Formats: sequence, C-alpha cells, structure tokens
Amino acid sequence: MNKNFIRILKAKRLVLTALLMLIFLTGILSSCHKSEEEKIAVIWTDRVDFVSYCEVFNNLQSDYRVVVEYKENPAAEIIKAEKQPDIVISSWLKGSAARSKFKSSG
Repeated sequence: MNKNFIRILKAKRLVLTALLMLIFLTGILSSCHKSEEEKIAVIWTDRVDFVSYCEVFNNLQSDYRVVVEYKENPAAEIIKAEKQPDIVISSWLKGSAARSKFKSSG
C-alpha cells in the first residue's frame, strides 16, 4: 500500500477514536446534575494517547473537566488504591481483584 494512504487511514482512525471518546465522556459526565467538584472526572490509564483525547475534550467545552493520570499498571493500582478514579482504561481489568473495586453505573 501507499505510505501516504496508510498515514491518512491512521489519521482518520485517530480522529474517529477521539470523537467517540468525546461522545462517551460527554454522555457519562452529563448524565447527572453535579457539583463543581463532581464535574471533574479522573481517568487512570496506561495509554498515553488518551491524554490528547482528553485535552481536546477539555478545550471543546467548559462544563466538565477530565484529568488523566498515567499509571503503568492501572489494574494493580486500583486494587491497592484508597481513592478510586472515575474511569479506568486499560488491559487486564477482568481479574476478580480489580473488578471488585468497580461500581455499577446503573
């Protein structure tokens, strides 16, 4: 394949992922009436690309804020953390020790 074509596909995928993330975050954050402190969502992730998605989200609107905290191993961190994040985006979250720390959204 042409290298330019591959770059265009990667750029389109990045834009689509960012838009889907924005829609996802907007839906989560706007689902309830929240105080100013509750309008800040903390995300733990081991994926550095989410930093740019959240920067776009924060720059496109001013109602809610997303703070990304990089964790090398979010699954291990959530097991031992006293204060839990609002969202965890990572692999290896299906283990029973990590799952026991999650709350149902419903």
